Amino acid sequence: MDEQTYREQLLEILRQKSEQAVSKLRGVEKALPEMAQGLHIGIHPAQEPDGSFSIWVHAQGPNLYALNNAISENRLLFDGFANTGISDPRTRVPSFDPFNQDFEVNDVIVQVAFCWLREVWASFGGLASGKSADVFGEEDWGDIGLKRLRP
Repeated sequence: MDEQTYREQLLEILRQKSEQAVSKLRGVEKALPEMAQGLHIGIHPAQEPDGSFSIWVHAQGPNLYALNNAISENRLLFDGFANTGISDPRTRVPSFDPFNQDFEVNDVIVQVAFCWLREVWASFGGLASGKSADVFGEEDWGDIGLKRLRP
């Protein structure tokens, strides 16, 4: 599969989960302790770039354990599993041979997921408290750094 086709397929898969992600963000907001200073949303590709990845909400502020425990029920926005022929309850995403690709799969995952998160965040409307939310790609995949989400 070429990079453009993968980008299009991945965005289509993510968009199918948009309403669920907005619902989870509402749950995060409802459970977020007042002492939280904001949110980071991490896009976490698999170590071997086979196409698997997850997207997690990370509360920011003092006592990260307590903050993240408070929102634990809704922290996971997306969990994509590359189809390798075994049964798995996570969302199926295209799979790749991690050692034979013409493009960096994990970079594309982060870039496409960031675009999707901007759409989801706009639908969500942002945190009512006005606290910030930033997106990052684990291990700096996607070269997005730490990007602020805006409603």
